[in-house]
Amino acid sequence: LTNDMQAAEVAWGAPVKNLLQCLISGAGSTVLLFVLDWRFALVVIPVGVLLFYVSSRFIAPVKRRSDEVQQELAGVTERLIDLIASSRIVRLFNISDWVVEKLDEAVHRVFEVSMRRTYWLMSQAGINNFAGTMTFLGGLVLGSVFVLRGWFPFSKLVAMVQLSNGISSMFWRVGSCLTALQTSLAGADRVLDMMDVPDEKKNGVGTAAPGGSGISLRNITFGYDRDTPVIRRFSLEIQ
Repeated sequence: LTNDMQAAEVAWGAPVKNLLQCLISGAGSTVLLFVLDWRFALVVIPVGVLLFYVSSRFIAPVKRRSDEVQQELAGVTERLIDLIASSRIVRLFNISDWVVEKLDEAVHRVFEVSMRRTYWLMSQAGINNFAGTMTFLGGLVLGSVFVLRGWFPFSKLVAMVQLSNGISSMFWRVGSCLTALQTSLAGADRVLDMMDVPDEKKNGVGTAAPGGSGISLRNITFGYDRDTPVIRRFSLEIQ
């Protein structure tokens, strides 16, 4: 709950805002580009769809890595709480080195799985940036050919290239936003799994002792020393 609820909460912040922003701007750019020149739009949109396909390939690996990160974070929190709660016992038995070593191992595992997730995120960012640059240059070259053939003026080319950037950016940013959401969804999945655990029965059915009592003690005598009893002929009925 400590880590997973915080991770799930992030989903309602920047990722959702960025997703809505790129969808709205991309849709507006698509409409305007079709108004300016439908031929140019029919070239740009398939390229954008290809960018989205490539970017979306990173969603599943990031989700798996995010699940691992949340699992290991839970282990770190568990170790830390145990260390704080049992500090007296740790000092009493002089096992602080062992306990700290276990905590350090848990932190190191978090670092390793976090770096694996970062590898996928940065790979996606690098591919998206490269593809975005190549799309821009490709649109510029294609538009220049149209201008040289006299199909439209240079000023129109500038507008269309900018709009094509908005379209291609929408497709690859949607993939990036969906990938970024995987961190939050990993935390949400763990919270939902906990909520789906069946409730324990509140009213159990037990076996009553003789006489209908829940617990019945009859004439109990007890002592740490056989010759010195502490309790003599003790009886108790608990319903």
